[in-house]
Amino acid sequence: MILCAFGPALSSAAHAQTQSYPNISAGGFNQNCPAAPLIRTFSVTASGTVSDINIGLLIETNFRQDMTVTLKSPAGTTVQLVSGVGQNEDNFNALLDDSAAQPVSAYIMHEGSLSAPPYAANYRPASPLASFNGQNAQGQWSLSLCDSTSRGTSTFRGADLYVTVAQTPDMSMNKSVAPVTGQFLGDFMIPGNDILYTITVSNHGAGSPDNDSVFLIDKVPYRLTYFHGDADGNGPRIHPVLFSGTRSGLSFDYNRDVRFSDGLSAPTGLSQCTYKPVSGYDPRVRFICINPKGVQNPQNGGTASRFIITFRARIN
Repeated sequence: MILCAFGPALSSAAHAQTQSYPNISAGGFNQNCPAAPLIRTFSVTASGTVSDINIGLLIETNFRQDMTVTLKSPAGTTVQLVSGVGQNEDNFNALLDDSAAQPVSAYIMHEGSLSAPPYAANYRPASPLASFNGQNAQGQWSLSLCDSTSRGTSTFRGADLYVTVAQTPDMSMNKSVAPVTGQFLGDFMIPGNDILYTITVSNHGAGSPDNDSVFLIDKVPYRLTYFHGDADGNGPRIHPVLFSGTRSGLSFDYNRDVRFSDGLSAPTGLSQCTYKPVSGYDPRVRFICINPKGVQNPQNGGTASRFIITFRARIN
């Protein structure tokens, strides 16, 4: 993930998390297709984009082939899970998963187990659950069950909806400046005075960037000259580029993680930042390259994870 301070740059991957949502509210259904299906719902609290859906079904029935079962997402997409399968065999105890080896139409043996999870078998549903991928997971999902004949009453015993969401980082960056205090020309941002130049990088997302992937490039504005010295003067820190962000999840070492470039175009990696500044004000520094290590934390309770970079420069 590369963040260019004149516009960030980052490389990241989505990180997935799976949560299960059970419904064990039993109910019977008989000769109710399609007018009055039995409906069971799942209130999904996970926020993020669906990357995978699986569902386990436990149904007591004398004639499996009479059943039709569908699943509807909060966005209104409906996927048929089961319809007319199993010939005259009884009961249904299976996890429906797009990656299963066999289709649910192969579920033609007697099912004696009415205990789940774990489910007795794995099958691919009648239609792909991947139809839900990319949708917002959060909200009410609806399971619809119906029986097409009067040969007997089927009973819904329970179901487990497994929702996998892709949790991605949501990175932003803000810049600010403030005058260095105690200067001869006063505490003003005027030519000849120094400023503290601050970059704040925030992750507002539920996921994190890849390990060691936050790479920040700042192009020094043409009206500023970078100062290669003690950025906070008489303060406790001694380096030209300062880092703060103890709750960011990142570690920072100036000698390891900071480089400079005098090139005309922005570097794309730390290895391209090879210029060694001279002490004091160095007008040749065009880009400051920063690569803190580790994984930046996701937001927590609506509060973004952030770190702050500060350096000193003179107004020309």
